[in-house]
Amino acid sequence: NNMSTQERDFYQHLRKRLQDWEKSDDGRSHKYVEYILAIPDFFYVIWQLVKDDRIPYDIKIKLGGLVAYWILPIDLIPDFILGPFGYLDDLALTAALLSKIMKQHGAIVDEHWQKVSDKDILGLIEGILADLDKWIGTGMWRRVKKWAKFDKTPRDLHL
Repeated sequence: NNMSTQERDFYQHLRKRLQDWEKSDDGRSHKYVEYILAIPDFFYVIWQLVKDDRIPYDIKIKLGGLVAYWILPIDLIPDFILGPFGYLDDLALTAALLSKIMKQHGAIVDEHWQKVSDKDILGLIEGILADLDKWIGTGMWRRVKKWAKFDKTPRDLHL
């Protein structure tokens, strides 16, 4: 893959942290474990889209902001306090933005996703978006939708 050492370190650290969590009592019984384990793969995809010349600049700006949100310690749901559950807001923003991007660039998203996961990205995005109200509350979800200008279901947006 074409990640820098720093990007690969972040990706591998995050993957190891989440795999370790999955083995814990909390992880084994968590109802969103599938989504949480996919977090490093979603991060990989958004980072690759930032660097992909086929993605328009205006989308790259949002993706860059999303990458910063993932990495910076200031969060709606702080990762350092809540552990893996704290990544759900990052995942919510990512799913909302990727579902929008897939409208015109689904093949590119799929291309990057296939490099790191054999799971169905569209199925994961749909599941995440369906559960968002439970995770972050209706008011926050409205703000996320406005930010991503998300107004259709992921299946409507896919190729």
